[in-house]
Amino acid sequence: MAQVLDYVASPGAAAIASAGFVGAARYLAPLPNSKCLTDAEVADFAAHGLALTLVWESYANRAREGANVGHADGAMAAQQAKARGAAPGTCIFGAVDFPAPQSDWPQIAAYLDGLRAEARAEGFRGGGYGDAPLALTMIRDGHVDLWWQSFAWSGGVILTHTPEVVLFQRQQQTTVNGHQVDVNDCLRADWGQWWPGGTPAPPSAQEADMAMTLVPSWATLKADGRCEFYQAVQGADPNTFVVYSFNGAQLDRVDGTFVGQWFQRQTNATGPVVGLAEIGGEVVALCDGGGGGVYRIGTQQSAGHP
Repeated sequence: MAQVLDYVASPGAAAIASAGFVGAARYLAPLPNSKCLTDAEVADFAAHGLALTLVWESYANRAREGANVGHADGAMAAQQAKARGAAPGTCIFGAVDFPAPQSDWPQIAAYLDGLRAEARAEGFRGGGYGDAPLALTMIRDGHVDLWWQSFAWSGGVILTHTPEVVLFQRQQQTTVNGHQVDVNDCLRADWGQWWPGGTPAPPSAQEADMAMTLVPSWATLKADGRCEFYQAVQGADPNTFVVYSFNGAQLDRVDGTFVGQWFQRQTNATGPVVGLAEIGGEVVALCDGGGGGVYRIGTQQSAGHP
């Protein structure tokens, strides 16, 4: 799964690319502001083949101020996006960077409506950044084009099956070139980005077939009566998966355990993955290769795994 960064001070595109990230979500805000995307940074990203998307934030709870503020912020954001060379269709995410109570949601909806209207007027899309409960309501009621979900205030839920949710900001930060940065999973191929250096060549037909393939889930009835579902997402590398578990209404991401390097390819494990099963307490990915082969997914790293 591709990942992008967000930060207030750039580590530099060369370091970002070297660390394996494909781009960044970068700030727009009232100027002057040192955290904002610059022309030099856009050129740096172009030179290294990285992508950008945009987030507007002046201060954390700005979005509770309603429609007029949303229009004002959206107009400023769209003008800055144009000045930085953002391509049509790029998303400008309006930040809701606090645990908004439901009493604030109507004003937040009006704010996001205003921001999106101004973004669309200049050829961009308008989105939101924030927690899962807010995301579901804003998406359901049609106030955003895309959503960038925060780990914060989401109660462990990751909205992987909500198509409008395109980015997930992880809890853990990392350091790139001496800069502390946030890491975000790209849940969709379209995460609101543009490529300053030009759109990369499309993948081959085989790569496209393998990219982000949702594998059919399996379920098992646990001893406590819960029905636990698992589903894998297969990346462009056929040995790379991320597995999600669905425990009733609670959605947990199992990441850092069930990932590519922890897979062990078994005999006759060829062909596309068609489902998951549990064998001897381990989750295995079933492959339709004519030989009934599997990829075994260990619950912990062990000797012999590639």
